[in-house]
Amino acid sequence: MSWTTRYSQIDGVPECIAAFNKLGGTFDGLGLEVELLDCAGIVRDNVRMLAPMGPTGNLKNSIVAKTFMRQNADQPAAFVAIDYRFGPHAHLVEFGTTDRYIKANLKTWKARKAGTSRWGYRGHMPAKPFFRPGVDMSRGMVMMRLKAYMQEQIKRRANSLNASRVRVAA
Repeated sequence: MSWTTRYSQIDGVPECIAAFNKLGGTFDGLGLEVELLDCAGIVRDNVRMLAPMGPTGNLKNSIVAKTFMRQNADQPAAFVAIDYRFGPHAHLVEFGTTDRYIKANLKTWKARKAGTSRWGYRGHMPAKPFFRPGVDMSRGMVMMRLKAYMQEQIKRRANSLNASRVRVAA
């Protein structure tokens, strides 16, 4: 099994940040952290919507959105993950399983060979992906939301800069 990491690429980010810095602003801070957590909440809701419902509902309830603890002045980040205290089987549902057996003692192996034990064989479970499709489904909405937040911040900084220039000129 190969693991891939997907990153979203936004064109023109360095130029945008340079222009924003000329306005005297910064994108990090509590406002950005709240916005990132809201975006992670969108992803979490879509992943929950696609997660299969089991008898207990633990898989759906184990999907959480959180922010990383900040270190010094690093930029904030949010993530969506599975809380394995409540959904330790999430990877089995997402990727499926092959035929599997429970480890057993000699008595159980003999019963299994005789065909009288139902406890050893666990069977094959097909994959029911929910996490990756939920992330992919949310990507466009999250990008639009972050773009709108950045545009709002730039307009606010530009307006405050223009207001201070007017006060100085008067």
